[in-house]
Amino acid sequence: MSVIRTENLFKIYTQGDFEIKALNDVSIKIDKREFTAIVGPSGSGKTTLLNAIGGLDEPTSGSVWIDGQDITLLKGNELIDFRMRHIGFVFQAYNLIPVLNAKENVGFVMLLQGKSDEERKTRTEELLKGVGLGEVMNKRPNQMSGGQQQRVAVARALASKPTFVLADEPTANLDSKSTENLLDIMARLNKEEGITFIFSTHDQRVIDRARRVVTMEDGKIISDEIRS
Repeated sequence: MSVIRTENLFKIYTQGDFEIKALNDVSIKIDKREFTAIVGPSGSGKTTLLNAIGGLDEPTSGSVWIDGQDITLLKGNELIDFRMRHIGFVFQAYNLIPVLNAKENVGFVMLLQGKSDEERKTRTEELLKGVGLGEVMNKRPNQMSGGQQQRVAVARALASKPTFVLADEPTANLDSKSTENLLDIMARLNKEEGITFIFSTHDQRVIDRARRVVTMEDGKIISDEIRS
């Protein structure tokens, strides 16, 4: 069953007299439990596609369906609320809140959802232990390594029990060991808990782990490889 479906997606930017098609008629379906890498050179449209799927960037035309809802029809708080409940994000720059510790960063989205103190505490500790960070729960981002911060970001992305997780170049700032640790955790969550992951990446290590590789160029999908 498809959890994500885009139909005839265009994103057009105007620079002076020129039009740039960051997305050029992109239609794709992504099913539950997929571990998919979207790849291509800089400017190919992969991050723009991720942002459109995540409701972070409004397409010029076309539709994005998430769990049967066309999110291009949602505006303002409706879209924010839908995103918070259905989509987890992992960014290249971590985007942790610097004044909050690891537990507070992970629990923040559940606080916005109105979850009880007990539910937030239990799930936060479970998630941080699950990504191997039981010992740094009370540390702030500046007291953690880059690899630890990115694992906190993964735990935060999972806190709301999202339909899927979008990861935009999640390994770009990590060393080899941290990258392998992070990918091991994501692969385990995908296999054991059925969490759907969609990556935008240049990293060959991520591409090698993916079970589906979608290649983009000039705003179009030029190949779509399913691996066994």
